[in-house]
Amino acid sequence: MPAGLYGYALAQCSNQPNQFYLMGGFDSAGVPTNQVLMYDAAQDIWTPLASLPTALANASAACLEGRIYLLGGYDGNNVLDQMFIYDVPTNRWRTILHSLPTARMAAASGAWQGKLYLAGGITSHTSTPSITKAVDIYNIANNTWAGGTPLTQPTAYSGYTQSGNYLFMAGGWSSINPTVTISTTSRLDLSLGNSTHGPALPVNRADFA
Repeated sequence: MPAGLYGYALAQCSNQPNQFYLMGGFDSAGVPTNQVLMYDAAQDIWTPLASLPTALANASAACLEGRIYLLGGYDGNNVLDQMFIYDVPTNRWRTILHSLPTARMAAASGAWQGKLYLAGGITSHTSTPSITKAVDIYNIANNTWAGGTPLTQPTAYSGYTQSGNYLFMAGGWSSINPTVTISTTSRLDLSLGNSTHGPALPVNRADFA
């Protein structure tokens, strides 16, 4: 990579199987950045893209209909409730202020049939931070949020990935004060709105890819 980073958001668009996008994250000094990079697997190169409107880390990202949606994140002081939308063809970002139902960072995210899904995450970064089990669904066509079936337990910093209409989540934190790392795995069916548990991880893990 061009520089050391952690806590960044990742997204891949279905019509670009050889590229993925890396957004924000903490630099080696632990400071949120606004850089955006694209990795091309076919050419094995990194390309800098238009910077984020603000520096942030631990945001959640998903690609839908040629746009990357970056949800929430942490700017070094506050958990954000903003949505950042990147238009892939024009290499431009725009910001929608106060667009999330609640401020959110370290959540799992996915996209399916015109909707974005945001599952779990941290809703505040105070002396008593709060983890949620909420699943929120954003309808792009009418610009509205609706509540989905909650997770079975509060979860943040899970390892997650999407395959088709399934969003898989593994491990994470269920509590911060005290920190509780979990081994739970689950599969969210984005087409039906329900979730099922899978086999537990061999060891408790959190904040991994």
